[in-house]
Amino acid sequence: MADLSMPACTGNTTIPAAEPSDLAVAISVAQQLIDSDQVLSLREPLRLLLRALDAEPTNTPPKSVPEPVRDLLTAISEVLTLPNPGGDRMDMVRYESCVSERIHLVQLAIRDTIAGKAKNGLEWEAAYLRQQIERRPPRYRTSEQEIADLRRIASGGEGQ
Repeated sequence: MADLSMPACTGNTTIPAAEPSDLAVAISVAQQLIDSDQVLSLREPLRLLLRALDAEPTNTPPKSVPEPVRDLLTAISEVLTLPNPGGDRMDMVRYESCVSERIHLVQLAIRDTIAGKAKNGLEWEAAYLRQQIERRPPRYRTSEQEIADLRRIASGGEGQ
């Protein structure tokens, strides 16, 4: 059996040994580093492995979010952003009711969008959410209002 690890010779001509593939090199390096506690030392074998698999990372930025989706997400954020309630029990009850109502509005918009039932478009869904929160502002005393009331009382004025 011939020794294939050495280059073959024919007269003065030598045939260079085939270079290992990127995948073989990556596997070899990874095997050597598998027990290493140096996370950074794994970067090169991972890069080689990705290159061998033709899956190198691209430096292109991810696609931007389409404007109608961005607007709907902004509207959802606006709907779910509420001022903190005051410390009174009724303020907490009214706050929780407001939160529950707003979550329900958001769930409806999301369900319609996912199910393809947002027939008027995402812009309409965003506008509808904003319209609903304008129609139903929070009906509780906020923590800022409570602090202002306490300061007024402390300075000799009347509270709410």
